[in-house]
Amino acid sequence: MPLTPEVLATQGEVVAWLGSLDVSFATEEEPWFTVDGIDSPRQIGSDGSGGAFVLLRSQNVLYVSSEGRAGIIAKRDAP
Repeated sequence: MPLTPEVLATQGEVVAWLGSLDVSFATEEEPWFTVDGIDSPRQIGSDGSGGAFVLLRSQNVLYVSSEGRAGIIAKRDAP
């Protein structure tokens, strides 16, 4: 089973263990960045410097820095 924000949210014990982290699954506003070919990028996290973590349709995770640089930081293995 893939780990998604929805799956994680149903695991109360895991969420409680992560209590010291600022975990949010709802975006509060429109992203400040764009990704070519994606109408609504799905931001799944951020860091203290303003960078964003984005879950792509391929299940890869893209990191977008607050300075405008971006790259894949986690890649899903092909089945």
